[in-house]
Amino acid sequence: MDLAHNSLKLISWNINQRGGQGKEIPEMVVKEIHKQNADIVVLTEFRKANNWVDFVTRLQVFGYKVTCNTECYTNPDGKVDYYNEILIAVKDYITIEKVVEIPNVESNPDFLQVETSINEKPLTIIGVRVKTLEFKKRMTQLKELIEKIKKEDNAESASHNIPIIIIGDFNNAKIYGCESKCYDDVKDEYRRRGQDIYNTYNYHMMKDKLKESGFCIHTPKDKYSFGFTNSVNSVENYGYDVFNENGSFKEDHLATTKGVTVLDVDYDAKFLTEAYVMSHHVKKRGNAYYDISPPYPDHAVLTATVRID
Repeated sequence: MDLAHNSLKLISWNINQRGGQGKEIPEMVVKEIHKQNADIVVLTEFRKANNWVDFVTRLQVFGYKVTCNTECYTNPDGKVDYYNEILIAVKDYITIEKVVEIPNVESNPDFLQVETSINEKPLTIIGVRVKTLEFKKRMTQLKELIEKIKKEDNAESASHNIPIIIIGDFNNAKIYGCESKCYDDVKDEYRRRGQDIYNTYNYHMMKDKLKESGFCIHTPKDKYSFGFTNSVNSVENYGYDVFNENGSFKEDHLATTKGVTVLDVDYDAKFLTEAYVMSHHVKKRGNAYYDISPPYPDHAVLTATVRID
């Protein structure tokens, strides 16, 4: 924490435990979190893997208080299924006042809310991941997220203007058109290029919905958070592995209310080298997608510096 400027560093990172397919949280995740040295850490696609207790202990040694989801995901048949969790870690000088969860069901996103105070200033932190269901169902999850924020658990925040940060993986797929424009101005771009995300759920629709609820979304410019492997017809077109060093998708974002000034936002993908990707990838010949295998992270780290006004 920069006490002179009252600023905080946040990171959000999808660590690709993929519903329990990752049996161990890799050492490189611990090292990257230590290197980032953020005041607030939000991990999406976290899961209580075999070594999760040791992982939490390591974070505590680094000076973090750690909280994570306690609920399992229940599928529409009422069975506990593969599911992901959210982990939020805050440095010891941040006071945790309250932790809020919502039922981990299909209609809700992965969600964890931590209400904190920092130098006697309140701040609500919400870690989120929209589940990768069909796009109409992703919009349902976004609406449920917004409704949750409006409900009684956040009534005090709303009435007292307590600032709120939402950060995580929104799974909004490819972005078409100018990011700063509203959906009505770019919807033809989606109609031409992506029928699945036209008028269902996409970056611009998400941004507009959040704006209606008093949030401003912050997305890094000229960088991507996902898609660093050769995900577009590489075998058919090239006949060999192709490493995409720039990525293809912006799916990890920060959203803030009044009372939070965002000083910078970035994607840090330094660890996603060609050697890393190719040593941990899984070949899916059927659709030519070369996927980074769990438990190794396949998203860039979203980093941000904010000031609580």
